[in-house]
Amino acid sequence: MPDQRQCAWCDTADAVLERDHLFPRSVGGTLELNLPSCRKCQNAIGPAETELSRRSTFALHVLEVGPRGRDRRRRPDSGLIQARYVLVKHPLGGYGETAFRVGESPVALPHIEIDVASGALTARRRGASPHDVERLVVAAETLLNSAPAPNRLICELAVLTDDLLDIGKDPDFWPRIVLDLKGRLFIRARGPEEAKAFMLVFHHCLRAGAFKGYSQWVQGPPISGGTEHRVAIEYDTVLVRRAVAKIACGLAWMHRARIPVDRSQLEEVRAYVRGDFPPKDEPSIVRHLCEPGALASWPEHHVAALTVVDGHLLGLVSLYGSCDTVDFGLASVEREAFPPVGAKCRRNGKRTQETNETELAEILPTLLSFVNQREPADALCLI
Repeated sequence: MPDQRQCAWCDTADAVLERDHLFPRSVGGTLELNLPSCRKCQNAIGPAETELSRRSTFALHVLEVGPRGRDRRRRPDSGLIQARYVLVKHPLGGYGETAFRVGESPVALPHIEIDVASGALTARRRGASPHDVERLVVAAETLLNSAPAPNRLICELAVLTDDLLDIGKDPDFWPRIVLDLKGRLFIRARGPEEAKAFMLVFHHCLRAGAFKGYSQWVQGPPISGGTEHRVAIEYDTVLVRRAVAKIACGLAWMHRARIPVDRSQLEEVRAYVRGDFPPKDEPSIVRHLCEPGALASWPEHHVAALTVVDGHLLGLVSLYGSCDTVDFGLASVEREAFPPVGAKCRRNGKRTQETNETELAEILPTLLSFVNQREPADALCLI
């Protein structure tokens, strides 16, 4: 068994070591398979795992099958998919702002939208209840009543001007101010000028108390199950590749006493996992072959394995039915002389374990046939 007194990622032995999941906890990993890790390395690797499970195409599969966020009591963003936008046609007109949380129905975000384009200056308040909209109003009043900073600004708000495609062409989409699940306000508009026009009108109406009364609040019909939600995600492909490399490298580190892999091979991949390479110098270690959902051979598990392909030691990782390879460099033995090594993880977060030879005999041919048949994707798609 490898020395558990050294960090698996940097070899430090003079720091407090914690147990790090082989498969990220946010995609179902448990501590049944773990590696010792110092806090510095965990802080370096954590953003890559978040990018994988909360912002990338993998996040949409996490949303569907779990596992749920585990720290909701302490962190309001636990289990929250960090999409650029999630919009849905509202039964009472306009487009609702919603958020996706793993294992739950979409959460309606309170917002106030104003028709500034037509000149009518009609406003709509949207939320699950008047109380939710009132929280938005109070937050906006608090922000606008702040004392000026040295630069004379009283507040700063994020302004999102994402391309909304056909929604942006619909005159029924109005710019709005939104309160997210973290209690932060942001403005969404189709461009800077529309955002500026909205804020001028909103500020005037807020000062006049226009959003205070709820006697005319209408409880509209609920958004029924199966209703189409328009979602946009944006993510860093390098971070996602680092998270994938972490699984393969962690598996190699756990078994380095019994598999033929030298220290230099592990070190380059470990440095890649830690993020030590500037983006322009990023080595071609990870090849992304297909998006999640392409492989249906193990619908309840993620799998990872190490083998030799074309003289190179490769890590093979499949998350939610994807396929990625992690290249450790030239192998010192042929595939026939390489001892079988693999691990699997239930997607629902119930169990992580090493695979036996029978399971590997089923997993490896499937992954290898896919590796041999498919051209690598240079980058994950931005959707």
